[in-house]
Amino acid sequence: MERTKGHVVGKDPFRGVMTWVVKVTEEKNPHFNKKLLVASVVDGVTLAGGLSVDFIIGDRNGSPVAVDAAPRGIKEQGKRKMRKLWMGVIAALCAIVIALGAVIFQGPIGKAIADWRIWNAMETALERVEAMGFEIMVTDETVAKTVKHQHAGVYGAKAVLLERNFCRPVFGEPYTGNRCWWALYYSHESDGAPNTAYAERGIPDTSGALIDSIRKAMMEKARKHLRDPQRLEAFYNKRKAAALAAFRELPKEEQGYRAERLDGVKRAFERFYDPDVQERYADYTQAHDAWWSRVQQGHAAYNSPEDQERSRLYRVMKEKQEALYERTPDFHSTLMAGRRHKEGGKELVAMWVSLLQDAQASIK
Repeated sequence: MERTKGHVVGKDPFRGVMTWVVKVTEEKNPHFNKKLLVASVVDGVTLAGGLSVDFIIGDRNGSPVAVDAAPRGIKEQGKRKMRKLWMGVIAALCAIVIALGAVIFQGPIGKAIADWRIWNAMETALERVEAMGFEIMVTDETVAKTVKHQHAGVYGAKAVLLERNFCRPVFGEPYTGNRCWWALYYSHESDGAPNTAYAERGIPDTSGALIDSIRKAMMEKARKHLRDPQRLEAFYNKRKAAALAAFRELPKEEQGYRAERLDGVKRAFERFYDPDVQERYADYTQAHDAWWSRVQQGHAAYNSPEDQERSRLYRVMKEKQEALYERTPDFHSTLMAGRRHKEGGKELVAMWVSLLQDAQASIK
């Protein structure tokens, strides 16, 4: 059964006994932000207030309860370790067969071993990311490389982080390498078709979900750390010198271009709460969500009623997008401001405005 994320909030009396209580923290879960009594914990586990946990939502006398609670990741780590153990045994057996001279099987066995090596490297990379603190993940060097990256911004940050924590440990190549780039951006193939992009490059066909877990672990770690205004400010001040030094190493023309982009981002954040921006932002996000919800329903036959409705929703979404473009200095930064608002409200957005203003003043 699917496990749900949450954290321990303390103990409440239940039938005369003080019982642990957890709060659901997954926004998409129907029980989001609700407190649940803990009905059972994993053997050998002791809970504590504030601990991040995951659990199965069960039912007791018509009320939802947390079942099989454990510190977050313990169950998944156990599955991964067991899977790695079995894959290691299989690889060892394959090696023995090859050593015995079973030539006829060398092709498929060789592929099995190669797949295991890649899979094992991916699981090791995921475990490393999950155990890594945010400020260890995003060092001065990481910040400097992001500033110097040809795309900079959010895309540049993702590229630098994925290269350091996925591409080089798994494939020994940069982010733009043949196997790494295709592994990342073809991790989901539509309609359950065989992943030909993976097959052509010797990437295990079943590794897409694991790759997405690595990507998600890094992004969630960043969001969790930076959604607190005080932590965001402290991190900015700690890495500011490295960012400025890297910026000053750029050619003058590139510095001018980056300064212009930064001004657009700053003004988009400053104007996010303007009534006209808010109105069109709400219209766009509603239209986008309606279109994306229909896309998620799966493939529709060409020109079928489902396909026509999807096309109509797409046209509406594009119209609302153009309307928002007309009211904001930077469309994508407005969407980013919206995500920050969902994470930390006006206080977090205000901190972003303050830091963007400081960055602009610092590079002049």
